[in-house]
Amino acid sequence: MFKKCKVVMLVSKKATKIWGHPAQIGYFKDENCKIVNWKPQHIYILSDEEIYPDEYFLILHSNKISKNHYNHKLIKSGGNKIIASTNPELNLPTPSHSFVKKFCELGGIEEVMVEYKEFHPIGSGSTLFIKDDNTITIKKVKESWNEEEVRELMRIAWNAKDIEYQKAGMFLPECIHFAKWIEQNF
Repeated sequence: MFKKCKVVMLVSKKATKIWGHPAQIGYFKDENCKIVNWKPQHIYILSDEEIYPDEYFLILHSNKISKNHYNHKLIKSGGNKIIASTNPELNLPTPSHSFVKKFCELGGIEEVMVEYKEFHPIGSGSTLFIKDDNTITIKKVKESWNEEEVRELMRIAWNAKDIEYQKAGMFLPECIHFAKWIEQNF
């Protein structure tokens, strides 16, 4: 399963392979960029997940990275959890090399889909899927759908509503048929 996450780039105090200025981003094989006015940068992948002890988060309005030093999850942190980064000081999973290069080629990417693995020991939940090389799986956010995909999404929504009605002891009226509803509302 994939979840939508934000992607931000922030200036680094130390040299990196990602360099940029407001109009352009570059990826270099070494960390010594000699282009005037370019500054080292790091990429941060952010989620809206709860922030537990010893996890990093980014306060977006100030671009400040903080760590939860409390013994409980943060309720109102004003920030987003950092789940991956090119910043090695955070000791987090990293985006793949190919993602970093694509990010630079495109001049930045604001949102991505990040892979999570589902678990169902007691209840439901998911956790970030981290590959053996400590990278995460990222794909682009889907921006368009064909008719068949839209119909499938509508069918899923219809079935979910039907289940909700059944749990409440109600049933959708016999006169409402999914196929007819799709034709009338699509």
